[in-house]
Amino acid sequence: MVRLSLMDSKSHVQEAVPVSKDDLVAAWSVLELMTVSLHQIGSAHAVASDQGGRQTIEQRRQMLEALDAFFSPELLRQIAQARRTLGEYLSDDEAEAISDRLDYWSDRTSKQT
Repeated sequence: MVRLSLMDSKSHVQEAVPVSKDDLVAAWSVLELMTVSLHQIGSAHAVASDQGGRQTIEQRRQMLEALDAFFSPELLRQIAQARRTLGEYLSDDEAEAISDRLDYWSDRTSKQT
């Protein structure tokens, strides 16, 4: 067991939570895969500022294809599994409080009703 510290946002007190090393390694591996791969995709498709700093339509298409290939159904399954596994260490109230603080993606181009 590994002990993780969670910060209570109201009392600012850290609470150590014992976590299975296997669960920690599995979740960390998914985060590491995403972080490094997204950095590599970004670097591979970056356009230097001395070249205008903007992608051509073809460059943008290639980047989107790379992102689409990366976010495969298998990766999405792994992400969901890591979330479920780590979520088991939180009470429903804790999970809800954390979820309430997250800045989720939303389609800012669509009209809001």
